[in-house]
Amino acid sequence: MYIFIILLLIIVIGFFVLSRDNRVDREIKSIEISGLKKGGKIVQISDLHYLSSRLTDYGESYNKKIGVVDAKPVKNVDKILDSLILEVIEIKPDVLVISGDITFNGERASHEEVSSKLNILKDKGIQVLVIPGNHDIDSQRSNSYFGDEIETVENIDSNDFSNIYNSFGMGENKRIVSRDNHSLSYLYKLSSNVNLLLLDTNSGKNINEVSNGTLKWIEKILKYTSSRNEIVISVSHQNILIHNKMFASGYRIKNASSIVELYKKYNVRLNLSGHMHLQHISQYNSVYDISIGSIGLYPHIYAVVDIDDVNTIEYFTEKLSISKWMEKYGYKDDTLVNFDNFSREKFRENVLMQSSKVLSGEKTIGKFKKEDIEKMMEFMVDSSVSYFSGEIYKNPQLRKDNPTLKMWLEHFSDEFQVKYLESIYTDDVLRNHNEITIKQ
Repeated sequence: MYIFIILLLIIVIGFFVLSRDNRVDREIKSIEISGLKKGGKIVQISDLHYLSSRLTDYGESYNKKIGVVDAKPVKNVDKILDSLILEVIEIKPDVLVISGDITFNGERASHEEVSSKLNILKDKGIQVLVIPGNHDIDSQRSNSYFGDEIETVENIDSNDFSNIYNSFGMGENKRIVSRDNHSLSYLYKLSSNVNLLLLDTNSGKNINEVSNGTLKWIEKILKYTSSRNEIVISVSHQNILIHNKMFASGYRIKNASSIVELYKKYNVRLNLSGHMHLQHISQYNSVYDISIGSIGLYPHIYAVVDIDDVNTIEYFTEKLSISKWMEKYGYKDDTLVNFDNFSREKFRENVLMQSSKVLSGEKTIGKFKKEDIEKMMEFMVDSSVSYFSGEIYKNPQLRKDNPTLKMWLEHFSDEFQVKYLESIYTDDVLRNHNEITIKQ
């Protein structure tokens, strides 16, 4: 009798374990989406850092805390988003993916304004999918800027994020075939052979890392998609690979190696990320992590990912055009007519401001000619602008043997700004970081 009871318990427990392990598989299999084409087109942006105009008069406090010190033209971010929406409508992708840092610092008003604008794409039949960045949820820096005053304003939590972006991946959608119980991560069926795994690493237990529960969920869905020979392209805010030795801690997901090992095991070739504001391709074995430059920062890049019906992935970037939006809607603004130059100059001024702090110290006095200092400053600007654009390879002057670089390294190697400059030139500066073809 006891033997029979023990055997029965073993059978029941075994059935429970198997049922639990296959739960995600059954959930995915139970949702059949018929009539889907193969392949697909994705547009990805990241790090918009939208600040609602309702939260500032662009006066003294704004200029002191944002306008002068931020390389992004935050004052024009609404025009940047409007211009992007116009270009997305013209491209007609299957989805627009926004990989986090949607808002400046998680202000409810900023989130609600972005969501309202995204409804234009929804009305045009273009799906938008979002995940939060480290600036979007539970921010302690959600402020307004009026006159010389900075005041705390309402932020949002993960439940608010889900409600605000209900139509953009956070709510009911027949193509969202699985959700993680431990985060805001989800799996979206892009086409008959392509899935998008949107990975949340900025809420709950997933703060710049992936919890054990989420890792188990990832493996279950990858096991399922692999069994059906389907492609998975993943999306995260933080990076899963190191792109630069200066951008490791705080930029790469803490336990990214566990994610990368799963991706290697189940042939996930591409992760789309952001966070660094840097356009850069990094590779480890068969896995690529492509960090898209900030759409809010010069040169205002967005990515286009094309997957054909034989599983070849084409990745390339485009530069946003504000003038196209202005012309279509008859908008008049002298600053925005030459927005590309205006935005580059703002980036340049920010780099010059940081560089001047290094070159104004005792190490400089009486040791350099005026023209040498000017040359060093411009070299720092050109290096930074080209590096963040993923286009150093286009400029033959930006190489390791440049004598101006040697001046920086010889005299200021202990300065953070110069360590950053050195890190640029330990990278593969001859690589085009704006396009790649990946064969599955």
